[in-house]
Amino acid sequence: MNWFSLLRSQVVSPENCPENIAIVDITPELADQLLASNFSDNRSVSWEHVKRMAADMKSGLWVLSNDAVCIDENGCMINAAHRMNAVKLSGTTQRFVVVWNMPFSTAQKLDVGRKRTMHERITIAGTRMTIKECAITRHAMNAYAKAALGTVEYAYNRHDELVEKYYRRHSEFLRSMNAKQMSGAAFIKSAALKMYVEMTHYAYKHTFKHDMSAYDRSMLFIDLVENGFSKNDIPVGPAEHSAIKLKNMKERRKADSKGNYWADKDAFQYTVSMAFKFMTGEVVENVSKYKTDPFMDFLEAPTTNSKDFSNA
Repeated sequence: MNWFSLLRSQVVSPENCPENIAIVDITPELADQLLASNFSDNRSVSWEHVKRMAADMKSGLWVLSNDAVCIDENGCMINAAHRMNAVKLSGTTQRFVVVWNMPFSTAQKLDVGRKRTMHERITIAGTRMTIKECAITRHAMNAYAKAALGTVEYAYNRHDELVEKYYRRHSEFLRSMNAKQMSGAAFIKSAALKMYVEMTHYAYKHTFKHDMSAYDRSMLFIDLVENGFSKNDIPVGPAEHSAIKLKNMKERRKADSKGNYWADKDAFQYTVSMAFKFMTGEVVENVSKYKTDPFMDFLEAPTTNSKDFSNA
């Protein structure tokens, strides 16, 4: 028994539904028109990926596949931007399955062509987020004692809403630190975020050897670990040496190894531990790490936004 016999026997019975489907020969001109209707929060284009597909199209290697070009009920193209750009670049006409009148919510579930990353899916769902902000948030959420890092612990589609929730709780700080433009390890920024949350909500639990605000202290930590100096000419004394010592450890690892020299769980724990010491202003002789997370539970902390955008 095959598909056609299933249809004839009515074991399978196509139903009337609002969605429509057709096979369409898409020319470069039609691809350009579809791209003009691409919805505004779609991800940025990977031109390397487009060039590879365009080369296949020019070589006659591109074939009709089950990956549909999808149009929502408003007439906006909600996926296939890379394939449409490849049609334009190749100057060829290619055949595609086209489905239209699809619910817009479908867009954040589509992973055809080039797989969507978490920050792209969250942006499509309505909360603009950069790849750096997404990594910083997940590392801050990460369980200190677990072997996996935050980007692994919270790596799946099912975690999108959770990551979005915690990003929205602290979005003002993340945006004010201009994480998109910042270079360097996301660990440093995630530790600064934990510091900002701790000083904002749990300062009464600690004794500080400085009189800095939560924001200034957190940003100074980033400056010192990444650059070795304050961009705002804040003097550095014994209460700030923990950040300089952490920077020196990072640089030694950079000299001793290649690649992701500050991207494992050991480095994350050192970063969080020294960030806590920096937060209080503890004078340290050597870089060390705590057995457990010295900060209060990030997942339980209230929003730090002046307006609550967290819906939590």
